[in-house]
Amino acid sequence: MGVCSLPLPMSVGRYDPSGTPIIPPTEYQRNADEINRARQLIAEAEQRNETGRANFEQLEAQERELKRLAEVGQRAAQRLQEIERLKAEAQYASFLCPILFALKSV
Repeated sequence: MGVCSLPLPMSVGRYDPSGTPIIPPTEYQRNADEINRARQLIAEAEQRNETGRANFEQLEAQERELKRLAEVGQRAAQRLQEIERLKAEAQYASFLCPILFALKSV
């Protein structure tokens, strides 16, 4: 078995016949830099993920509140129509009552 170099994205140095990696200091530093960049990318991705989830939950909360307010508004509009109908009936009845009373007296 001879010494071989593996085509990996990160430098792994060379292997001795027993399979133990041998990494010189310059390659070690290059590898450490790549690992740190990868960790930073992962941390940024985790932050975007958490922020995105929080934003979505906030939108859902706003949606629930707006649906609740829309329902309250619909009930208020129905009640308003009912009140307007009752007022119209009351005005009609108050207009007719004296006339009907007068007709009964005759």
